[in-house]
Amino acid sequence: MENKKDQVWVIVETDDADSDDIKVHQQSIDDYDKAFGKALSLAQNYRADTKLACEITYNKDEGKVDVEVLNQYHHFTVHAVDLPRKGKNKPKKKDRVTVICYSRGHTYDNAEQAIKFYTDAVHGCDPSSSECSRYNYILDKLRSGAKMIDADLGC
Repeated sequence: MENKKDQVWVIVETDDADSDDIKVHQQSIDDYDKAFGKALSLAQNYRADTKLACEITYNKDEGKVDVEVLNQYHHFTVHAVDLPRKGKNKPKKKDRVTVICYSRGHTYDNAEQAIKFYTDAVHGCDPSSSECSRYNYILDKLRSGAKMIDADLGC
């Protein structure tokens, strides 16, 4: 797959046994081939850790690596993630911003303060929780230059 200049690649790990449990590997990789190689390496490590007979199948064109263990599948998929805008379209981080989250509004002196606060919040919660999704939604809006964010409406 071709890499656009404004995106990176991440690896998502899921399991058929617990379809709600999703792990996103936080490392962003700037090259698809490297990301796919990392996904394949993660699958091989998973197979070694299970200590059971496993079969690894993959489709590089679709960015999928599957490990079959006792008729259950463990999946590693490569996904593109868009980078924040740069240059002229980059948001001004010196302006005041207001964030409404869980029906409470808070005004920050600048977007940098809000971004730091919600980045810390993301790192302090379960990555697969709705709370984490809400905080990531706020971060996306802050990075895109929004001055007023109502997470109660967006999530």
